[in-house]
This record gives sequence, C-alpha cells and structure tokens, in this order.
Amino acid sequence: MAALLVISGCQTTTAPDQQVTRRIETPQALYDWGVARGLAQQISKNCPGFGFNAKFDRKTLQNLEKSLKAQGYTEKDLRVIARHPPKEKIQKDTIAYIQSNRIIIGDRSTFCRAGAREIASGSQIGKFLIAR
Repeated sequence: MAALLVISGCQTTTAPDQQVTRRIETPQALYDWGVARGLAQQISKNCPGFGFNAKFDRKTLQNLEKSLKAQGYTEKDLRVIARHPPKEKIQKDTIAYIQSNRIIIGDRSTFCRAGAREIASGSQIGKFLIAR
C-alpha cells in the first residue's frame, strides 16, 4: 500500500538494508491513479469549496492493489515502483494539466474552477473531490 501512496505524491522511507536496485516500469493504471489523486489533493488544498474524498481513495487503492497483485506484481515489486516513480513524466503531466486548465498558483479561484469542471465531467480527478 505504501508503494501506491508514493506514486500519488506521498513519501515513505526506506531502510538501507531494504534498498532494491532493480527498476520496474510503473503500470499505467497505477500512474493514472497516482496523478489523479495528487492533482485532486492539490485542488482540495487550494480551494476551500472542495474536500478530498478519502472513502473513494481507500476503495480505489484497495482495488488497484488487488488488480496489480492479480497481474503478478508482488509487494516487493510495488515497493520498487514506489521508490522509483517516473518523476519527469509526473512533472510534465502536472504542468500540462495546470496550463490546460489555466490554473494560476496562488489564485484559489482557478483551482476551484478546475475542481468544478472535474466533478461535472465525472473524471477520475473529480471522483477524488467532494464539494463542501
């Protein structure tokens, strides 16, 4: 589970004796979930009109973890993925989202408009948001 949280922007620590050097490509479903979760967290932090849907987060996290394990990923694989997220891709996709949604850092109203659009469209990002 910690592996999935790292992809979404959370951090974990690794003991030196647990470090793994091999890399495993991040599954697209995990990447999409993590980016949507991270963007929704930023919207909810920057717009007082939205909260983060923790119930949806827990449910999708559990389902995603089950799905990945059914595809043959082990806990160790997920930890390796979490330690080596595709940072450049995440940054590129986040910047593209900010630009395409005309979000201005520091302007809460732009985060609120983006959140309202996400909820209205029923997007993955919108499912992580709750209107207050």
